[in-house]
Amino acid sequence: MLEQAELLGLEIAAEPVVLPFRRLDDAEAEPYVNCIPLYSLAAAAGSFGEAQAPEAEAWVAPNGRVSPAPGLFVAQVVGESMNQRIPNGAFCVFRAPVEGSRTGRVLLVQHREISDPETGGSYTVKLYERVSPDAVLLKPQTDVDGYEPIEIQASADDLRVIAELVEVLGVLS
Repeated sequence: MLEQAELLGLEIAAEPVVLPFRRLDDAEAEPYVNCIPLYSLAAAAGSFGEAQAPEAEAWVAPNGRVSPAPGLFVAQVVGESMNQRIPNGAFCVFRAPVEGSRTGRVLLVQHREISDPETGGSYTVKLYERVSPDAVLLKPQTDVDGYEPIEIQASADDLRVIAELVEVLGVLS
């Protein structure tokens, strides 16, 4: 249809692009009042819980249901291991710290034995399940073959739960 319209000299309006957030400039940004930080997953996983929080790449107003609040941030999730819940490349809102029971929640976790090929680091976003007092299962939710649960013999020093998935905002188009 687009080719026919071009041949006839007609202009077709492009579909509007819906962004998952709006970047705010420094003058209009009121952190955690009208915006939350945008981080790379590597920055979020590498720095939360340490003495210093990562520096925001930008301040954004999410186009979702959640309202800005302390502890919330936006990060992009890359890969197919959670594609039944999080599309590859989706920007998501996360909350840190994670409180209460973690079983059944989608979490951003870090562990020295994780080598996630999609994130390129020792962190991953997976469904968390405690299988025993000393073991955790990090489960993918995907329709793509080749993704297996990651079982971790977890001690408090080895496994860091960084944040919980709050909302999937969408993918930039």
